[in-house]
Amino acid sequence: MDTVVWKQGTKTVLMVLSERVTRKELAFKIPSKSQVAVVKVLDKLERKMGMLFSETFKTITCDNGCENLDFEGIENSVRNKRKRTKVYYAHRYSTLVKITLPRNMFKNAQETVNFYLLVITMVSVFFSIGILALMHILVVKKISTIKSIIENVHSTNDLSAVIMLKGNHEISKLGCKFNDMFHRLQKSDETIVTLAYYDTLTGLPN
Repeated sequence: MDTVVWKQGTKTVLMVLSERVTRKELAFKIPSKSQVAVVKVLDKLERKMGMLFSETFKTITCDNGCENLDFEGIENSVRNKRKRTKVYYAHRYSTLVKITLPRNMFKNAQETVNFYLLVITMVSVFFSIGILALMHILVVKKISTIKSIIENVHSTNDLSAVIMLKGNHEISKLGCKFNDMFHRLQKSDETIVTLAYYDTLTGLPN
């Protein structure tokens, strides 16, 4: 519960009651910032609400301004003089006063956070799939090509096979190394055949 000056230079103020469970607010224009005016509004509200007043306003928290110091008038019922509520005072400049947001604002904020988390998750999944596909194209597929050619050379002894890979990356360089090895082996085989069937001095068949 709090009072706000209605207009500078006038005694009229606005008395505001905020219900923390339902987040509903009631505002009343009162003629002055006085204890009598505050209690009068609460009495009028109790007469209108009946038993619902005590169920709705089980406690009232306000600052220790002069208009709120009639705690007996605030707490006691105008109908039967029993306790209709319990008053708690907080220092108007205290940092311990809890400030809460309306539940719908919290819900909207939570939904927004969940939406962005979902978007980030989906982007991460698609990014991971793209990276895996790129790795398959750039790495796995080329290594499979090298493996296939080497197995073919092993089974057919055809050293004329050539590994052709585009690019200037490490896998392409590895393919060039294999090509160079095939070429050297082929030259070595040709030299052995020449030594076996031809005389090295005359060049005539043995």
